[in-house]
Amino acid sequence: MAALGGFLALVLAVASRRLFVYEDPRIDEVDALLPKSNCGACGLAGCRNLAEQIVAGEAVPALCTVSSPAQTAAIAAYLGVDAGEVDKRAARLACAGGRHVAFLRARYVGLSTCRAAAVVSGGGKECAWGCLGLGDCAAVCLQGAITLDMHGLPTVDIDKCTACNDCVAACPKGLFSLQPVKQRLWVACRNRAEGDLAEAACEVACTACGKCVSDAARQVDRPT
Repeated sequence: MAALGGFLALVLAVASRRLFVYEDPRIDEVDALLPKSNCGACGLAGCRNLAEQIVAGEAVPALCTVSSPAQTAAIAAYLGVDAGEVDKRAARLACAGGRHVAFLRARYVGLSTCRAAAVVSGGGKECAWGCLGLGDCAAVCLQGAITLDMHGLPTVDIDKCTACNDCVAACPKGLFSLQPVKQRLWVACRNRAEGDLAEAACEVACTACGKCVSDAARQVDRPT
């Protein structure tokens, strides 16, 4: 038994040497400076993956939009690199149909969540694609960037939003998406009906008239 134990110990020692994978110790330090939210806002699998990319020089510290400016600066100073810049993104809601302009076909009574209401025939709104206004998105937003206005429609505080993707995952209607803040033209509607059918469900429904596109084109062509 002693000989067998010694042999196995030798095998483990050799295997440990041959299979050893070196990992830069700076990865642990950078990982400790990241917020540990693993939200995916950076487009990577998590904070550890981002730390590996930053240390390898394949990503900039500023790619973590959840980190505070102080955290980003600390990572850059530790590695002796530039913090970098990224276009700020924020959550945007593809619906403008609050209770004051969107029509109801039924009154939902039950668990006060959008996900529960969506299970019951899609919720009570006439527009099958509209926001249900029960605040699932606000409930999951750890930054407090989403609040419901007086008409039951979520509003996003761009300054507080870190593009963490939580509201995108929480909305059963798929109305939230992460968009560059600099993108000025945004159609806040996902209604797939056309013309009169769309307006019969919501006063501010998009009817695909194309006016916004032509207006945007005129803005671009206008001399400055």
